[in-house]
Amino acid sequence: MAADKINQTALMTTITVPGGSVIKLRIPKTMPQQLINVLCQFLQQHKIIRRAFLLQAEDDTVVEASVMLIALEINIGYEKEGQLLIPQLGSMALDYLEANQSVDFYFLQPNSTGIDHFIVRHPQPFYQRKIGGWLRSTIAVKNC
Repeated sequence: MAADKINQTALMTTITVPGGSVIKLRIPKTMPQQLINVLCQFLQQHKIIRRAFLLQAEDDTVVEASVMLIALEINIGYEKEGQLLIPQLGSMALDYLEANQSVDFYFLQPNSTGIDHFIVRHPQPFYQRKIGGWLRSTIAVKNC
């Protein structure tokens, strides 16, 4: 079972995984705008994606390597369809990452704690689907 600790002042959480590794999960210092633009264009075509967050994961035992973590909130019941989008998202993302970076994806679980709570409550989503009806004008799409 992973233990996590949220540092409120730095908007970072640390996760201790089995085996003793400690992974820091934080908001990137500079957001890769080209990557965000490409991902937004793709996500707008897939209504099952409600929100998307971009974070940076670093393992203290690995020097000079970081992982861009793209956390996706999808509509309940569309998990299989969401899994089918990952290869396309991954190949697009790799074109816009630095040489020493890789990408990973995470599906947010509704009403969960720990990592999910940190991701949903602290960083702003880089993508948020517009909701139909009368709410459309009150909820803005983020960065798209």
